Amino acid sequence: MSLHVADTQVSAKTRPWAGIASNTPIHNRIFSLGNLSDREADFLSQNLQRPILHEAASELTVAAPLFVLSGWVCRACTLPDGRRQILQLFIAGDLLSDHSRRKTGTSYACLTSVKTIDADALSIGVSRAPEQFPVLATAFSNLDGDTEERLIGQIVRTGRLRAHERLAHLILELYRRHQRCGQVAGNSFPMPLTQEVLADILGLSQVHINRMLQQLRHEGVVRTAAGKMEILDFARLATFACVAENEI
Repeated sequence: MSLHVADTQVSAKTRPWAGIASNTPIHNRIFSLGNLSDREADFLSQNLQRPILHEAASELTVAAPLFVLSGWVCRACTLPDGRRQILQLFIAGDLLSDHSRRKTGTSYACLTSVKTIDADALSIGVSRAPEQFPVLATAFSNLDGDTEERLIGQIVRTGRLRAHERLAHLILELYRRHQRCGQVAGNSFPMPLTQEVLADILGLSQVHINRMLQQLRHEGVVRTAAGKMEILDFARLATFACVAENEI
């Protein structure tokens, strides 16, 4: 499917991008939540029409719902001395929605180069006629619920888990999320995050992150190479993450 790029002005940090195919992480994520009717599938494709490319390290304004087509986005709070706590991660297939967070002291930033697509028209159309788009209406509700659930998970992870448990818990979460949007190959998923970023997510030092990654690799639990992470032993990783085996 070839997308029309809207003739709009964008900042120097962003520019229009060419079209997307129908089997994108966005489509995969939504279809994982239910089987769309032909009408819903057509409506989805017709309204995913504004891909924009954002440079790595640029701030992302979320004034209306946006789908992440590719790349990694974070929502973070930065202290006056420069220390940063990353509160949420958004990957391909996720929905970014402001929900009156402008006064919370947090901001969205691109951890890698990122492509987003305006989901405002799609969201409005579905909310106005949910009876015509029941699966899409449920999908939007579930995507919002997932965002809230991940935020709660991050609070518990950084507040109650030990250091090695935090890293294992995050790895399992990211594997599941990539699996839902069709970006897992075997037991591998994209992992472009630096140890500095992982430290900001988990509230730990880079030295501690490095030590724990080495331990997981040494014990044959994970393998990292070329921007990817492969899980070699799900059972042991789940034990480290304080996750029941039936939740893997």
